[in-house]
Amino acid sequence: MLVFGKKANFRPLLVCSLSAAIFAFFTQGLFNNLRVTVGVALFFFFEPFLLNYFLNLPWVFPYWKVNSDSIQYTDIVPWGHRLLALIFPPAIKFKTIMKKDIALVKIIGDLNKSYSMTPVTYIYPIIFVYTPAIFMAHNQDYARIYLKDGHSIDLRFSRDYVYDRAKTIEKLEQLSANLAKDNINVVLPEINVTARPKMYY
Repeated sequence: MLVFGKKANFRPLLVCSLSAAIFAFFTQGLFNNLRVTVGVALFFFFEPFLLNYFLNLPWVFPYWKVNSDSIQYTDIVPWGHRLLALIFPPAIKFKTIMKKDIALVKIIGDLNKSYSMTPVTYIYPIIFVYTPAIFMAHNQDYARIYLKDGHSIDLRFSRDYVYDRAKTIEKLEQLSANLAKDNINVVLPEINVTARPKMYY
């Protein structure tokens, strides 16, 4: 089984809760004012929850897998699905695309970029929380599945690419070989074996 991405989990909720708790603790110690403390806690919970995770969730937690006769994926693009995935991830169920219904698969994106997190992200944890999401949202790479009924579905693999370019390209080639067995053509962009110098954002 070929797997891309990572399932949505409780980590965003835990990170936001921990952030709120830490800032609330220090605020209460400094000001000893419950209203101020609650306000600070709410800000440091919802700021990363909404601006980092909620907006970027389809790129941070895409998940899809290729089985013998189908492709299964989690649809967290609609706003309601995103919110549910953040609050209670197990509620997000798989959707299925049968291989017999696929007309064509086209890989879209620049697969010659190479990303790396700068050392500063390891020094300042608050920056580290945002950096992966920024890289993934910036790197718009996905497999567009064209169905025989005229519809299309985009399955993202930005997460895989940002963390390991070489392995992701290898998996895309495996995807092409896997679907070729079912007479499904996969259009891959031109790929240089040697990655360009690492880019920092």
